[in-house]
Amino acid sequence: MTSKIEANLATLGLALPEKNAPAANYIAYQRAGNIIYVSGQICKWNGELLYKGAVEKDVSLDDAVKAAEICALNMLLQLKAACNGNLDNLKSCLKLSVYIKSDADFKSHATVANGASDIFIKTMGDKGQHTRISMGCISLPADATVEICGVFEVENI
Repeated sequence: MTSKIEANLATLGLALPEKNAPAANYIAYQRAGNIIYVSGQICKWNGELLYKGAVEKDVSLDDAVKAAEICALNMLLQLKAACNGNLDNLKSCLKLSVYIKSDADFKSHATVANGASDIFIKTMGDKGQHTRISMGCISLPADATVEICGVFEVENI
């Protein structure tokens, strides 16, 4: 059975990746009651890092937005596992933290972060509205352009 979120992704011409395993000594998500904390997700698609380097130096602003979208899709893949295979069990997206590899002069953090935020809002509707922080970083794992982590509420499953 396809969830409403996955159906909305299909309408947008998007799909979840097939795999995205942790790359070090941590778990992909942790559940505490009805709250799920998702570890940092970088812009890998099925194991291949698609966007590397700093925004505006190595990667265009438009590609950085796409990198944030991929991070969000990877996050939805982890959430699907956390929700026993059914994303319809998501109750709300509470908070996103968006890290952007950039130099000190970069000022379009919100534009890049919107790439991730828009995925949750377009697929979850009002349940996708969230608090957020976006910040520039000098480096990210594997030289990724964007990394996001998030906090979500699920139904009592």
